[in-house]
Amino acid sequence: MTAPKTLVQWGYAAKIESTYGTINAPGVGDGVLLKAVPQVDIPHWLNDGNRGVTPGGAGRQNAPKSGRWGGYKAIMEGIGFGAAYSAGNKPHGDSLIQSAGFTSTGAFTGGQENYLYNPATQPTALTSVTSDVNLSGQLYRLYGAYSDLNIVAAGPVIPDWNFDIVGIMDFVTDAAIPVYTSYPAMANLPMKADAITATIGLYTAARVKSFNLKINRNFKNPRVNLANATTFGHAGFTPGYRNVQLEMVIERETETVASPWNAASTLNPYRLAEEANPVLLKLSVGSVQYKRWHIFTGNGLTAGAPNPAAQAILADVKDTAEGPTATWTLTFDLFASTYGASDDVSILFN
Repeated sequence: MTAPKTLVQWGYAAKIESTYGTINAPGVGDGVLLKAVPQVDIPHWLNDGNRGVTPGGAGRQNAPKSGRWGGYKAIMEGIGFGAAYSAGNKPHGDSLIQSAGFTSTGAFTGGQENYLYNPATQPTALTSVTSDVNLSGQLYRLYGAYSDLNIVAAGPVIPDWNFDIVGIMDFVTDAAIPVYTSYPAMANLPMKADAITATIGLYTAARVKSFNLKINRNFKNPRVNLANATTFGHAGFTPGYRNVQLEMVIERETETVASPWNAASTLNPYRLAEEANPVLLKLSVGSVQYKRWHIFTGNGLTAGAPNPAAQAILADVKDTAEGPTATWTLTFDLFASTYGASDDVSILFN
Protein backbone atom coordinates (compact mmCIF):
# COMPACT_ATOMS: atom_id res chain seq x y z
CA MET A 1 0.00 0.00 0.00
CA THR A 2 1.36 3.43 -0.93
CA ALA A 3 1.41 6.34 1.52
CA PRO A 4 -1.48 8.81 1.15
CA LYS A 5 -1.02 12.25 -0.33
CA THR A 6 -1.28 14.85 2.44
CA LEU A 7 -1.52 18.62 2.93
CA VAL A 8 1.13 18.66 5.66
CA GLN A 9 3.90 20.16 3.52
CA TRP A 10 3.81 22.67 0.73
CA GLY A 11 6.00 24.90 -1.39
CA TYR A 12 5.42 28.01 -3.47
CA ALA A 13 7.46 29.82 -6.10
CA ALA A 14 6.97 32.66 -8.57
CA LYS A 15 9.24 33.69 -11.45
CA ILE A 16 8.88 36.71 -13.70
CA GLU A 17 8.09 35.94 -17.34
CA SER A 18 10.13 37.65 -20.03
CA THR A 19 7.26 37.15 -22.50
CA TYR A 20 3.69 37.20 -21.29
CA GLY A 21 2.11 33.76 -21.12
CA THR A 22 5.34 31.88 -21.88
CA ILE A 23 6.19 29.51 -19.03
CA ASN A 24 9.35 30.49 -17.17
CA ALA A 25 9.63 27.55 -14.80
CA PRO A 26 10.59 28.59 -11.26
CA GLY A 27 13.69 27.00 -9.79
CA VAL A 28 14.99 26.51 -6.27
CA GLY A 29 16.04 30.17 -6.17
CA ASP A 30 12.50 31.42 -6.80
CA GLY A 31 10.72 30.10 -3.71
CA VAL A 32 8.46 32.45 -1.72
CA LEU A 33 7.88 31.71 1.95
CA LEU A 34 4.14 31.67 2.65
CA LYS A 35 2.51 31.97 6.05
CA ALA A 36 -0.08 29.24 5.46
CA VAL A 37 -1.11 26.51 3.05
CA PRO A 38 -2.03 28.21 -0.25
CA GLN A 39 -5.69 27.86 -1.19
CA VAL A 40 -5.82 26.31 -4.66
CA ASP A 41 -8.89 27.00 -6.80
CA ILE A 42 -8.57 24.87 -9.93
CA PRO A 43 -9.48 23.96 -12.59
CA HIS A 44 -11.82 26.33 -14.40
CA TRP A 45 -12.60 26.63 -18.11
CA LEU A 46 -13.84 29.42 -20.33
CA ASN A 47 -16.13 26.87 -21.95
CA ASP A 48 -17.28 23.72 -20.18
CA GLY A 49 -18.32 21.88 -23.35
CA ASN A 50 -21.98 21.69 -22.43
CA ARG A 51 -24.14 21.05 -25.51
CA GLY A 52 -27.57 21.34 -23.95
CA VAL A 53 -30.31 18.76 -24.35
CA THR A 54 -31.53 16.37 -27.02
CA PRO A 55 -34.91 16.64 -28.79
CA GLY A 56 -35.99 13.80 -26.52
CA GLY A 57 -35.34 15.83 -23.37
CA ALA A 58 -32.10 14.11 -22.27
CA GLY A 59 -28.67 15.60 -21.99
CA ARG A 60 -26.28 15.58 -24.94
CA GLN A 61 -22.74 14.21 -24.73
CA ASN A 62 -20.51 17.14 -23.83
CA ALA A 63 -17.69 18.37 -26.01
CA PRO A 64 -14.17 18.73 -24.58
CA LYS A 65 -13.61 21.71 -22.30
CA SER A 66 -11.63 24.75 -23.48
CA GLY A 67 -9.69 27.64 -21.97
CA ARG A 68 -8.24 26.13 -18.80
CA TRP A 69 -7.37 28.54 -15.99
CA GLY A 70 -7.04 28.61 -12.22
CA GLY A 71 -6.25 30.65 -9.16
CA TYR A 72 -4.72 30.62 -5.70
CA LYS A 73 -5.00 32.57 -2.49
CA ALA A 74 -1.56 33.03 -0.90
CA ILE A 75 -0.55 34.81 2.33
CA MET A 76 2.97 36.17 2.74
CA GLU A 77 4.67 38.19 5.46
CA GLY A 78 6.47 41.43 4.58
CA ILE A 79 10.08 40.42 5.15
CA GLY A 80 12.92 42.79 4.31
CA PHE A 81 16.32 41.45 3.30
CA GLY A 82 17.80 42.07 6.74
CA ALA A 83 20.98 43.63 5.36
CA ALA A 84 21.79 46.41 2.90
CA TYR A 85 19.70 46.19 -0.25
CA SER A 86 21.39 45.72 -3.60
CA ALA A 87 20.55 44.43 -7.07
CA GLY A 88 20.70 40.90 -5.68
CA ASN A 89 19.44 41.61 -2.16
CA LYS A 90 15.72 42.36 -2.44
CA PRO A 91 12.72 42.23 -0.11
CA HIS A 92 11.33 38.73 0.08
CA GLY A 93 8.60 38.02 -2.45
CA ASP A 94 9.72 40.74 -4.87
CA SER A 95 8.38 38.87 -7.93
CA LEU A 96 5.00 38.29 -6.28
CA ILE A 97 4.68 41.99 -5.36
CA GLN A 98 5.44 42.91 -8.96
CA SER A 99 2.74 40.52 -10.18
CA ALA A 100 0.23 42.65 -8.23
CA GLY A 101 0.80 45.52 -10.65
CA PHE A 102 3.90 47.15 -9.16
CA THR A 103 7.31 48.09 -10.47
CA SER A 104 10.38 47.35 -8.35
CA THR A 105 13.09 50.01 -8.17
CA GLY A 106 16.21 49.68 -6.06
CA ALA A 107 18.38 52.60 -4.89
CA PHE A 108 21.70 51.80 -3.29
CA THR A 109 23.23 54.97 -1.85
CA GLY A 110 25.23 53.88 1.18
CA GLY A 111 23.13 53.92 4.35
CA GLN A 112 19.95 54.75 2.39
CA GLU A 113 19.48 51.53 0.43
CA ASN A 114 15.85 50.78 -0.40
CA TYR A 115 13.37 49.15 -2.74
CA LEU A 116 10.38 51.22 -3.88
CA TYR A 117 7.23 49.64 -5.35
CA ASN A 118 4.99 51.89 -7.47
CA PRO A 119 1.96 51.01 -9.60
CA ALA A 120 3.05 50.00 -13.08
CA THR A 121 1.98 52.03 -16.09
CA GLN A 122 -0.27 49.87 -18.23
CA PRO A 123 0.09 47.95 -20.40
CA THR A 124 3.80 47.80 -21.22
CA ALA A 125 5.20 47.79 -17.68
CA LEU A 126 2.99 45.05 -16.27
CA THR A 127 4.76 42.01 -14.87
CA SER A 128 3.38 38.49 -15.16
CA VAL A 129 4.76 35.42 -13.43
CA THR A 130 4.84 31.69 -13.74
CA SER A 131 3.54 30.55 -10.38
CA ASP A 132 3.98 27.09 -8.81
CA VAL A 133 2.18 25.56 -5.85
CA ASN A 134 3.54 22.21 -4.67
CA LEU A 135 0.90 20.62 -2.47
CA SER A 136 -0.17 17.05 -1.66
CA GLY A 137 2.57 15.68 -3.89
CA GLN A 138 1.24 17.58 -6.91
CA LEU A 139 2.36 20.60 -8.92
CA TYR A 140 -0.27 23.24 -9.67
CA ARG A 141 1.26 25.67 -12.18
CA LEU A 142 -0.23 28.92 -13.44
CA TYR A 143 1.40 31.02 -16.13
CA GLY A 144 0.59 34.44 -17.52
CA ALA A 145 -0.39 35.02 -13.88
CA TYR A 146 -1.31 38.33 -12.28
CA SER A 147 -2.44 39.08 -8.73
CA ASP A 148 -4.23 41.55 -6.51
CA LEU A 149 -2.84 42.57 -3.11
CA ASN A 150 -4.21 43.63 0.21
CA ILE A 151 -2.11 44.16 3.33
CA VAL A 152 -3.95 43.83 6.62
CA ALA A 153 -3.19 43.94 10.33
CA ALA A 154 -5.80 43.68 13.07
CA GLY A 155 -4.01 44.29 16.34
CA PRO A 156 -0.32 44.00 17.25
CA VAL A 157 0.40 41.20 14.78
CA ILE A 158 2.67 40.52 11.84
CA PRO A 159 0.66 41.97 8.93
CA ASP A 160 -0.64 39.59 6.28
CA TRP A 161 0.17 40.27 2.65
CA ASN A 162 -2.74 38.59 0.85
CA PHE A 163 -2.36 37.77 -2.83
CA ASP A 164 -5.28 36.72 -5.03
CA ILE A 165 -3.60 35.09 -8.04
CA VAL A 166 -5.08 34.07 -11.39
CA GLY A 167 -3.51 32.66 -14.54
CA ILE A 168 -3.66 30.20 -17.39
CA MET A 169 -3.36 26.72 -15.94
CA ASP A 170 -0.95 23.97 -16.93
CA PHE A 171 -1.84 20.30 -16.43
CA VAL A 172 -1.59 19.06 -12.82
CA THR A 173 1.30 16.61 -12.39
CA ASP A 174 2.81 14.63 -9.54
CA ALA A 175 5.93 16.39 -8.26
CA ALA A 176 8.13 16.58 -5.18
CA ILE A 177 8.52 19.87 -3.33
CA PRO A 178 11.76 21.59 -4.40
CA VAL A 179 14.34 22.43 -1.74
CA TYR A 180 14.11 26.21 -2.07
CA THR A 181 17.27 28.19 -1.37
CA SER A 182 15.61 31.61 -1.51
CA TYR A 183 13.73 31.52 1.78
CA PRO A 184 14.87 34.20 4.26
CA ALA A 185 17.05 33.19 7.17
CA MET A 186 15.05 31.79 10.09
CA ALA A 187 16.36 34.60 12.32
CA ASN A 188 15.27 37.30 9.82
CA LEU A 189 11.93 37.98 11.47
CA PRO A 190 9.29 40.23 9.89
CA MET A 191 8.32 43.45 11.58
CA LYS A 192 5.17 43.43 13.76
CA ALA A 193 2.44 46.06 13.76
CA ASP A 194 2.86 46.65 17.50
CA ALA A 195 4.63 50.01 17.24
CA ILE A 196 3.62 51.48 13.89
CA THR A 197 3.65 55.18 13.12
CA ALA A 198 0.66 56.66 11.30
CA THR A 199 0.25 60.06 9.69
CA ILE A 200 -3.03 61.49 8.38
CA GLY A 201 -2.29 64.94 6.98
CA LEU A 202 -1.03 66.92 9.98
CA TYR A 203 -2.41 64.39 12.45
CA THR A 204 0.25 62.15 14.02
CA ALA A 205 -1.41 61.16 17.32
CA ALA A 206 -3.62 58.33 16.02
CA ARG A 207 -3.98 55.24 18.19
CA VAL A 208 -4.43 52.68 15.41
CA LYS A 209 -6.39 49.48 16.02
CA SER A 210 -6.11 48.00 12.53
CA PHE A 211 -5.37 48.86 8.92
CA ASN A 212 -6.12 47.36 5.54
CA LEU A 213 -4.54 48.45 2.25
CA LYS A 214 -6.63 47.30 -0.72
CA ILE A 215 -5.29 47.68 -4.24
CA ASN A 216 -8.70 46.59 -5.60
CA ARG A 217 -7.23 45.58 -8.93
CA ASN A 218 -9.63 44.63 -11.72
CA PHE A 219 -7.49 41.87 -13.17
CA LYS A 220 -9.62 38.77 -13.83
CA ASN A 221 -10.51 39.70 -17.40
CA PRO A 222 -9.89 36.69 -19.68
CA ARG A 223 -8.55 37.13 -23.21
CA VAL A 224 -10.73 34.72 -25.16
CA ASN A 225 -8.80 33.83 -28.29
CA LEU A 226 -9.64 31.33 -31.00
CA ALA A 227 -6.21 31.53 -32.64
CA ASN A 228 -2.68 31.91 -31.28
CA ALA A 229 -3.81 31.20 -27.74
CA THR A 230 -1.49 29.62 -25.19
CA THR A 231 -4.11 26.99 -24.32
CA PHE A 232 -7.13 26.16 -26.45
CA GLY A 233 -9.33 29.27 -26.40
CA HIS A 234 -7.39 31.18 -23.71
CA ALA A 235 -4.70 33.82 -24.18
CA GLY A 236 -4.43 34.94 -20.57
CA PHE A 237 -5.80 37.94 -18.69
CA THR A 238 -5.88 41.71 -19.15
CA PRO A 239 -5.76 43.79 -15.96
CA GLY A 240 -7.92 46.90 -15.89
CA TYR A 241 -8.32 49.71 -13.38
CA ARG A 242 -7.36 49.77 -9.72
CA ASN A 243 -9.13 51.61 -6.91
CA VAL A 244 -6.63 51.86 -4.08
CA GLN A 245 -8.10 52.30 -0.61
CA LEU A 246 -6.60 52.42 2.86
CA GLU A 247 -8.89 51.61 5.77
CA MET A 248 -7.83 52.47 9.32
CA VAL A 249 -9.60 51.95 12.63
CA ILE A 250 -8.46 54.49 15.20
CA GLU A 251 -9.62 55.64 18.61
CA ARG A 252 -11.88 58.68 18.49
CA GLU A 253 -10.11 61.95 19.16
CA THR A 254 -10.93 65.53 20.10
CA GLU A 255 -12.45 67.05 16.98
CA THR A 256 -10.52 69.72 15.11
CA VAL A 257 -12.59 72.90 14.97
CA ALA A 258 -11.15 74.59 11.87
CA SER A 259 -10.18 73.78 8.30
CA PRO A 260 -8.32 71.72 7.09
CA TRP A 261 -9.92 69.57 9.84
CA ASN A 262 -6.71 67.82 10.86
CA ALA A 263 -4.03 69.03 13.24
CA ALA A 264 -1.11 67.51 15.12
CA SER A 265 -3.27 66.05 17.92
CA THR A 266 -6.87 66.51 16.75
CA LEU A 267 -8.98 65.26 13.86
CA ASN A 268 -12.47 65.95 12.54
CA PRO A 269 -13.22 63.10 10.13
CA TYR A 270 -16.81 64.20 9.51
CA ARG A 271 -15.79 67.58 8.08
CA LEU A 272 -12.70 66.11 6.44
CA ALA A 273 -14.88 63.63 4.54
CA GLU A 274 -17.60 66.13 3.65
CA GLU A 275 -15.22 68.75 2.27
CA ALA A 276 -12.97 66.16 0.55
CA ASN A 277 -9.78 67.89 1.63
CA PRO A 278 -6.73 66.02 0.25
CA VAL A 279 -4.38 64.67 2.91
CA LEU A 280 -1.15 62.73 2.89
CA LEU A 281 -1.08 59.24 4.40
CA LYS A 282 1.80 57.22 5.77
CA LEU A 283 1.94 53.96 7.73
CA SER A 284 5.32 52.69 8.86
CA VAL A 285 5.72 49.15 10.17
CA GLY A 286 8.86 48.47 12.18
CA SER A 287 11.90 50.59 12.88
CA VAL A 288 14.83 48.25 12.13
CA GLN A 289 16.71 49.29 9.00
CA TYR A 290 16.46 46.82 6.09
CA LYS A 291 13.46 45.15 7.77
CA ARG A 292 10.97 48.03 8.09
CA TRP A 293 8.47 48.94 5.42
CA HIS A 294 6.06 51.77 4.68
CA ILE A 295 2.80 52.43 2.83
CA PHE A 296 2.33 56.04 1.69
CA THR A 297 0.64 58.31 -0.82
CA GLY A 298 2.62 59.61 -3.76
CA ASN A 299 6.10 58.32 -4.57
CA GLY A 300 8.45 60.89 -3.08
CA LEU A 301 11.58 59.92 -1.17
CA THR A 302 13.96 62.04 0.85
CA ALA A 303 17.27 60.40 1.80
CA GLY A 304 15.71 56.98 1.20
CA ALA A 305 12.70 57.64 3.45
CA PRO A 306 9.04 58.27 2.51
CA ASN A 307 8.03 61.81 1.61
CA PRO A 308 4.27 61.40 1.15
CA ALA A 309 2.06 63.70 -0.91
CA ALA A 310 -1.49 64.90 -0.21
CA GLN A 311 -3.13 62.34 -2.50
CA ALA A 312 -5.90 60.81 -0.38
CA ILE A 313 -9.52 61.75 0.26
CA LEU A 314 -11.44 60.50 3.29
CA ALA A 315 -14.29 58.78 1.45
CA ASP A 316 -16.16 57.33 4.42
CA VAL A 317 -16.21 57.58 8.21
CA LYS A 318 -18.16 55.30 10.52
CA ASP A 319 -18.62 55.49 14.28
CA THR A 320 -17.54 52.09 15.59
CA ALA A 321 -16.34 50.60 18.85
CA GLU A 322 -13.80 48.18 20.31
CA GLY A 323 -15.64 47.00 23.40
CA PRO A 324 -16.24 50.15 25.45
CA THR A 325 -13.65 52.14 23.48
CA ALA A 326 -15.13 54.48 20.86
CA THR A 327 -13.44 54.24 17.47
CA TRP A 328 -13.68 55.65 13.97
CA THR A 329 -13.37 53.44 10.89
CA LEU A 330 -11.85 55.63 8.20
CA THR A 331 -11.75 54.66 4.52
CA PHE A 332 -9.47 56.72 2.30
CA ASP A 333 -9.49 56.75 -1.51
CA LEU A 334 -6.02 57.31 -2.94
CA PHE A 335 -5.55 59.21 -6.21
CA ALA A 336 -2.81 60.08 -8.69
CA SER A 337 -1.04 63.45 -8.76
CA THR A 338 -1.87 64.07 -12.43
CA TYR A 339 -4.16 62.44 -14.97
CA GLY A 340 -1.31 60.51 -16.56
CA ALA A 341 0.60 59.52 -13.42
CA SER A 342 0.77 56.15 -11.62
CA ASP A 343 1.75 57.46 -8.19
CA ASP A 344 -1.36 56.97 -6.06
CA VAL A 345 0.36 54.59 -3.62
CA SER A 346 3.87 53.43 -2.81
CA ILE A 347 5.34 50.61 -0.76
CA LEU A 348 8.89 51.13 0.45
CA PHE A 349 11.34 48.73 2.11
CA ASN A 350 14.29 50.55 3.63
